[in-house]
Amino acid sequence: MKDIALREDKIHALVNAFKINDFLPGGKFNVLLIDDLFDTGSSLEAATQVLKSSAKIGNVYVATVTRKR
Repeated sequence: MKDIALREDKIHALVNAFKINDFLPGGKFNVLLIDDLFDTGSSLEAATQVLKSSAKIGNVYVATVTRKR
């Protein structure tokens, strides 16, 4: 991912890396995503897009531990 310069290109490359189990039981789930390093936000954006595409996902919350300068 470090070789891809544009944020949009990184998001596009990552979207297919995430999948949702369609067999989740019950109603909607709220999700907390935790990322160890926030740089461009592309991995969190891609994961959030995939999560929000599922009818079983309610709110998506994001937390990061460190930020790249």
